Amino acid sequence: ITDRDIVLRAVAEGKDAKTTRAEEVMTADIHSAHPNDRVIDAIRKMGDKQVRRIPVVGENGQLRGIISMADIALETEEDEELADALEEISSGASFWGKVF
Repeated sequence: ITDRDIVLRAVAEGKDAKTTRAEEVMTADIHSAHPNDRVIDAIRKMGDKQVRRIPVVGENGQLRGIISMADIALETEEDEELADALEEISSGASFWGKVF
């Protein structure tokens, strides 16, 4: 469950947080990365799926961590390809650029 899930599926619909279950507002169609995936591929997956973070899961599906756009932004100064991909996703042509 993300802050976006809560805003769009709970607050906007007037649901009571005391009685609403997480499964009622969570994103069920999860897209993930694997520990050996390239960061650029995770960035593109986030852009394609219009999300700001994705879980990183091991071979058995166990959660290994979460990678976010903020995590990646901290690393982009050294890597021009990552910076370009991040800029593309964050630009006016992207979902997030249209929303905000």
